[in-house]
Amino acid sequence: CISDLPKSIYFIVGNEFCERFSYYGMRAILVLYFTNFYGLDKNTATALYHAFVMLCYFTPLLGAMLADGWLGKYRTILYVSLIYAIGNTVVTLTAIPPLSHKSLAGPIIGLMLIGFGTGGIKPCVSAFGGDQINPNQHKLLERFFSIFYFSINAGSVLSTIFTPILRGNVHCFHGDCYALAFGIPAILMLVAIFVFWMGRPLYKRNPPTGNILADVCKAICHAIGNRKSDIPANHWLDKASDRFSPKLLEDIKAMLRVLVMFIPLPIFWTLFDQQGSRWTLQAEEMSGNLGPLGKMQPDQMQAANPVLIIILIPVFESLIYPLLRKLKIPMRPLQRMCTGIIFASFAFVIAGLLQLQIEALDVDRTHPEGNLTRFSLVNNIPCNLNFVQKQAGVALNLNYTQSNSYITAPSGPMTLTVTANNSCSLFKQKKFQLHLSKSSSSYVLSYQNQQIFSQKVKANVTRPKSDRAIIRIFNTWKKSINFTLTAATNKKQHKISFIEPMQVYNYTVVYYDTWKQPKSHKGMFTSNETLSIIYSSYENKQSIEVVVTNHVDIQPNSIPILWQAPQYIVMTAGEVMFSITGLEFAYSQAPASMKSCLQAGWLLTVAFGNLIVVIVAEARFIPDQAAEFFFFAGLSACIFVIFVIMSHFYKYVRHEEVEKELSDTVGLINGESNYVSDEEHQPDKNEL
Repeated sequence: CISDLPKSIYFIVGNEFCERFSYYGMRAILVLYFTNFYGLDKNTATALYHAFVMLCYFTPLLGAMLADGWLGKYRTILYVSLIYAIGNTVVTLTAIPPLSHKSLAGPIIGLMLIGFGTGGIKPCVSAFGGDQINPNQHKLLERFFSIFYFSINAGSVLSTIFTPILRGNVHCFHGDCYALAFGIPAILMLVAIFVFWMGRPLYKRNPPTGNILADVCKAICHAIGNRKSDIPANHWLDKASDRFSPKLLEDIKAMLRVLVMFIPLPIFWTLFDQQGSRWTLQAEEMSGNLGPLGKMQPDQMQAANPVLIIILIPVFESLIYPLLRKLKIPMRPLQRMCTGIIFASFAFVIAGLLQLQIEALDVDRTHPEGNLTRFSLVNNIPCNLNFVQKQAGVALNLNYTQSNSYITAPSGPMTLTVTANNSCSLFKQKKFQLHLSKSSSSYVLSYQNQQIFSQKVKANVTRPKSDRAIIRIFNTWKKSINFTLTAATNKKQHKISFIEPMQVYNYTVVYYDTWKQPKSHKGMFTSNETLSIIYSSYENKQSIEVVVTNHVDIQPNSIPILWQAPQYIVMTAGEVMFSITGLEFAYSQAPASMKSCLQAGWLLTVAFGNLIVVIVAEARFIPDQAAEFFFFAGLSACIFVIFVIMSHFYKYVRHEEVEKELSDTVGLINGESNYVSDEEHQPDKNEL
């Protein structure tokens, strides 16, 4: 029964829910913040994102040392959380354009504070919760950790769904509202601190008892320093036996035996943590339109992972693993971890194949090679015209103010035969020459002094990011115009600067909406469109009519964002087999005294995995995104082979047998011990 838990537990669980909401909400939108708000390229944004994640998994070592060696868990959580909240506030302020000045110094300082904050409390909160319950109350401990981990996943899921909505669906400062999207997690962090502080009269606080990690480091350093001494040793660590107890040294040997198996493991986290960077950037190139269900933001796809974790853990535990045992298929911990690594590799193969589909539709990435180019014509001659060039395979029919989609042709001079319809009073047939440049261009046609003239306008063939349209204005009228778009949803106006006759207003980015254009002309800008608005006039006998015509230069992305679902399913299945099993393996293969050190080693595998992404992104030796996905898949497959070989030669041990052997052969002199056992709790993947 939940009511049997100490009241202090509720404050700790409430604190954890708010903190996880804050962390995952901020992290979900981070890579898009770098690319869209600061205008960084994808490689730099990816490197900064993973450098931040790497910091979050290095700093728990400092948090553990502070809690066990000096401040105790309560004061460490409280003080470090204040640093955390300051970091959230700094990042929020950098998202306010008048304050940010578009300088990266602000967000980097804020993220460093957050990294120290979240990492500093990471090893303390669950252990502090365990301190509130007597060690012999196993059922209560189990119930607490179930509630605790539920709060972690609930905070993760809700924030990953909710925060991108604040970013993308609310507009402020003429763009996505990053200030609000970062501000809500910042407020939640302040709530987390307040909730934790409110429970202070109820907490059971154990004094600092010393840190086993520090003892381990001292013993290893002393053994290395004594390597040339005359102390007899069967193992290099035995050189430290003059200062450290045999029991501690034997525990360290057992721990190192497990840590050797950790060496290949960072590759899994290299792939896994790219869900928040490369996969989110991939989702931004896809269509988030879900029909009657509305629109999904690209950073919302990250919520698939925690949702799938909740679904797949019971599926594996109650269905897949029992079935494998029934079929007598061996699935020991290291074998499961090997399977998890290869699943991550398969997930990146799927991501690479999807990226190839995206790039095949991307005009910017498929510019014709060699002497070929792309061009389109804008008919500003008040006649229905046919354009023919047989050798280049050009055959177009354009009404007045119409233009065609980009077509491919050899660059250089091209002579076109232009035939007018019968109602055209200007001419019946003319020939004129275009000089097609190597870069994609549009040519605005006009008729003056019995000749056809063309005005070249360089095209923008880059498809805009999700939630935006790129527009340009052709003023083919004889008068200057002021062009104003009015949004249907919030009546917000987007003003275009003064446009001279026969001039083109450069491309500008507007948000997806229904816009009311001049002369009551209305049009819907679909997300990811590149659009030309042709503003011209038509003279009849009574008056001059203004004609506003929309032409889609680049079609919007058509690949649904839910096509990412298979790679998320495969990756999460790999996580279930790798992450949870990895903790089980580490905890079962080393003495209880080394649990905190193994937790530190496990966290470092995550940190080093993210470091690999930073190196690859900053090296920029793989310019193509699909190729990079396949590169990581191949690298993971190579590490898989190495880990399979290592696993084959690894001999499992039972902890009870190790303890019995040590008590028979080593013993403790005068009952002394150089270590203090850490709390026995098993963190989940989010806490680690």
